[in-house]
Amino acid sequence: MDKRPELLFVQYNENIQDKTRTMHAHDFWQLEFLIYGNMEVKSKNKKLQLESNDCVLIPPGIIHRTIYGKWKQNVWSFKFNIEMKNIPDRIILLGHSAASMNARNNILQLLSKFDTTCDSYVTLQSLLGMLIELEFQQNEVESGSAFVAQLTMLIDSYEGRPVSINELVDQLKCSRNTVSKKFHNESGITLKSFIDSRRLEIARKMLLYSNQKIVTIAEIMGFTDIYSFSRFFNHHQGCSPRKFKNKEQISEI
Repeated sequence: MDKRPELLFVQYNENIQDKTRTMHAHDFWQLEFLIYGNMEVKSKNKKLQLESNDCVLIPPGIIHRTIYGKWKQNVWSFKFNIEMKNIPDRIILLGHSAASMNARNNILQLLSKFDTTCDSYVTLQSLLGMLIELEFQQNEVESGSAFVAQLTMLIDSYEGRPVSINELVDQLKCSRNTVSKKFHNESGITLKSFIDSRRLEIARKMLLYSNQKIVTIAEIMGFTDIYSFSRFFNHHQGCSPRKFKNKEQISEI
């Protein structure tokens, strides 16, 4: 997913209870964000029980229904389009990583003062895109080897800030040679290249999904100045951060 979702509909449903929707499907994506209460989402081959702060993602074409219990539920509902090559064939309960929960908190903060201006919609689309991207990124990590997954989670915990191989080695309590060789054998790339690729991915997301200035992004990611950030980004992406950001914005018009 390289672009923001196209938001079609957003609605707050307050104090819903004793209600069951009929089985149905639609040609857009849907995300249900349960703020308070308990609810159930069923598809033909899966049943998910949601509690407060849970989110369920429903891909297009999936037949499903929502069941609200006897107690009151408060839910935000989002309907949108996303460009994605491989669309999941099931409903998905989003994980509870620190990054995912942080994205949810930011969404709630925005929704508390949400209006219908273009800026509000763009920001909400960006946050939804980040939340969904985090979920699919985590799924990719978990599908690999346990060792690669462990290292990936360690690297991602730095949230784009610099991390050396020696720091990772200290946390894993293994020798540098053992860690580097094992990672290369299981992933096919060097650990240094992988660290750079994860930092680049975070830089791309921040340029694409946030409204932060480039100089601020460089500071957040721990670069000494905007010039070192630009050199890093240009080396790995093939263009400057500004050119990348402007190109993506133009492509959405």
